[in-house]
Amino acid sequence: MDLLAASQKSNWKVWPTFFLNGVRQQSEDALVTAQNLLALKEEYKEIAVGPKVPKSMNLLIDKLFGDPIVSNSELSKEWGCRFRQFSAALITLLKRASLGK
Repeated sequence: MDLLAASQKSNWKVWPTFFLNGVRQQSEDALVTAQNLLALKEEYKEIAVGPKVPKSMNLLIDKLFGDPIVSNSELSKEWGCRFRQFSAALITLLKRASLGK
């Protein structure tokens, strides 16, 4: 029975079931999204190793997964680093991620 039929027949017992099924589905979707984001963060962390990796890359990865809307100028002010450091980290991260390394 759908919600229109429930209201037409005054059978409101279906509403809690309908509502809770929606909450369950949204919760499952949110869990899958969170798991995918954590897996992606780990993938990026694996990319951010090696001698040619800017030190700021790991900081950048953590920052992006905590607050994805950032700018280089904000980060350089917040962490007291030069703008070029974050630009280099971002460029290296993007190159390595696109190459699958």
